[in-house]
Amino acid sequence: NNYLAYMNARMAVINMKLAADEISNSINEIEQIELWNGTSKLHFDVSELKSKLKDVYDLIAYYESLLTRFEGEGIIVVVSDDHPYLYQEVTIYVYAKNVTPTTLFIDDIEYELKNSTMKHSFKELGEHTIYAEGISNGKIVKSNVVKVYVSKIPTCIVLSSKSVAFLNENVEVNGYLSDYYGNPLQANVTVKVDGEEVKLTTHDGFFSFNVTKSSEGLLNISAFYAGNETYESSNASISIFFSRFLISLYIESDKTRVSVNETVNFTGRIYGINYSIPIYVFVNFTDVKTLNVTKKFNFALNFTNPGTYLVFAYFPGDSLHKPAESNRIEIIAESGYSSQELVKMMINNIPNSLYYLLLVVIAVIAVILTSVYVKSRRKGIESKTEHVEELKKEEVKERVEKVEEIAKELKLPESVEEAYKVLFSTLVSRYNLKKSLTPRELLKALKNEPFVEKLKVVTDLHEKAVYGKIELKDEEREIYFRLVTEILEGIR
Repeated sequence: NNYLAYMNARMAVINMKLAADEISNSINEIEQIELWNGTSKLHFDVSELKSKLKDVYDLIAYYESLLTRFEGEGIIVVVSDDHPYLYQEVTIYVYAKNVTPTTLFIDDIEYELKNSTMKHSFKELGEHTIYAEGISNGKIVKSNVVKVYVSKIPTCIVLSSKSVAFLNENVEVNGYLSDYYGNPLQANVTVKVDGEEVKLTTHDGFFSFNVTKSSEGLLNISAFYAGNETYESSNASISIFFSRFLISLYIESDKTRVSVNETVNFTGRIYGINYSIPIYVFVNFTDVKTLNVTKKFNFALNFTNPGTYLVFAYFPGDSLHKPAESNRIEIIAESGYSSQELVKMMINNIPNSLYYLLLVVIAVIAVILTSVYVKSRRKGIESKTEHVEELKKEEVKERVEKVEEIAKELKLPESVEEAYKVLFSTLVSRYNLKKSLTPRELLKALKNEPFVEKLKVVTDLHEKAVYGKIELKDEEREIYFRLVTEILEGIR
């Protein structure tokens, strides 16, 4: 009893059928795609999609069978897309029951209807009207009126380049401008590089330009096409990370097993840089010496307590070069006299005349007695040494536990980036600074604080991991989290 409701239902089923047909065409195109794996062909498995689409067609057929119970006389027009783009082809479907379709009207222009479907594309923007007429029992029957709204053709810009480069390196950026149909466009494109604009003209859709950067960080690049009366505007953007140069450090020692207080001489070499830089010498991860060196360097260390020591050199990085850490050398310091000391003692005690013979004999006896005494005391000394070592271990253990307790209390994340956020937030709040500061600006703002050298190492390692996308080595992570914890502990 409600023809309008029937017509809406019939239009809905026709739209379902048109949409299902488009999906079917897409599946068929996907099925024909061939990929090569070495010498064998690969195809997409669309069997499950086909099975599901068959269920959709069965559902459409079921709905059509329901509608046949209410069919009377009428003619209906449905369009596959009522919001197409200029020159986009749409399908116009005419459904007639007990009516013979004769004419299709598009913007009042008559088209003869030879079958139930017709392909059409619009060449003008704006609103268009479509309807059909037919004959039933000698009378003209008019269909519903369909409104179609045509818009500009979408466009697309694609930008491509390498994502990482070194400072001052010239990097080529390539771009391509095309429309919705894949056609290249000849047009003017505005390119913006870190805020500076330049206009380029495409050739067969392509354009290219070079960029560089003298300081480490991201370089933001964008391209914009303004469009015209036919084409929509479009834009694209990419970023290139300009990284500092890599250098390497290597150190050697003249000995690895020494007596307490015996001097160990180290030599080192720097690769990849040709000017003077600061080198920090670490012993068991504690900074003990700072050198300003070029290419080759040397230093000496004394170990006043018995034990095992790890020695390495570290460069915190500068505006052109990334941080670098040398190999680690293990030094074992033992109790007792060294062979050099014994020889020196013997030489110094050789007499130059008979006058001192008696003194020599006395000295020899004293040496023998001393040797016996040393042997008798060695066990006691070793026992005390072990006790001292235990105390040192306890002290180290207490310090580690304290750091871990502080880190736990501060809820320091395991992620390098998240740990820096905690540090950044704490420092900004503690010193009442802007939250918009970059890590380098924060470092500059706190340059007079006692922990600035530690913060500089933390900032370099953070930039390496987060901006440079380079995973930190275990020892770098250890230094990073230790320094972050020490800074936070110091400002509590």
